[in-house]
Amino acid sequence: MKKQFLRSLFAALLLFQLIPLTWANAEKLKVGAPILIPPYVITDSDSGMELDIVKEALIFKGYELEFVYLPLLRVSKYLKQKGIDCGLTMSSNIADAKNIYYSDSHITCQNAAITLESRRLKIRSAKDMIGKKVCTFQNAAKYLGPDFVEASKKGLRYREISELNNFIPMLFQGTTDIVISDIFLFKYYRKNDKRTDTTASVTIHKIFSPKMLNVGFIDEKVRNDFNDGVRHLRKTGRYDEIIKKYIY
Repeated sequence: MKKQFLRSLFAALLLFQLIPLTWANAEKLKVGAPILIPPYVITDSDSGMELDIVKEALIFKGYELEFVYLPLLRVSKYLKQKGIDCGLTMSSNIADAKNIYYSDSHITCQNAAITLESRRLKIRSAKDMIGKKVCTFQNAAKYLGPDFVEASKKGLRYREISELNNFIPMLFQGTTDIVISDIFLFKYYRKNDKRTDTTASVTIHKIFSPKMLNVGFIDEKVRNDFNDGVRHLRKTGRYDEIIKKYIY
């Protein structure tokens, strides 16, 4: 009995010694993330759909993370200046991003025209929104493509709002005909809205091109490790669990 106790005690002491050693040897990464873009990044809780994917993929590969929250446009600037080790919500299409190693796309943004199903609106292109009450995000014309810009020149009138959670009551209470929003963002705010009844069915018209996001790294090996980590999340089903957590 005494020998068994001593063996158990020795094993416990050995484990106690190994754990801090593992932490001490873990490579620490400064991860640049844009300030408060739910459901992708939720600053207050170090969480969000994109943040969780990046966090779990890198932790799986043995890294320790410190998040640095920045305005979206400064993430790539800090990365190029090596003020951070990697940056979220980036695009590999950035022309001047030299010496940055981009990950495989880990998440895709999709803007869409969203309507109440009961309205039976057929939206096949931006010009089909002419004559309707349209609500969208600020500076929409910069992101929604040439067809949207052309339609706006031909009579498409739209309202831009800064508080994107207000899309929800505007659509479900009928003060706007069409909301143009990122689909994940719309579903997140719909799930969490307490102001209005959001049970009515909606139609999502995917008339805009999707945008694949990447993580930018200054170290190629860390980039490769991240890609491996994301593949692991997808293979095990954890990736889908993270997405569903925020929008369903």
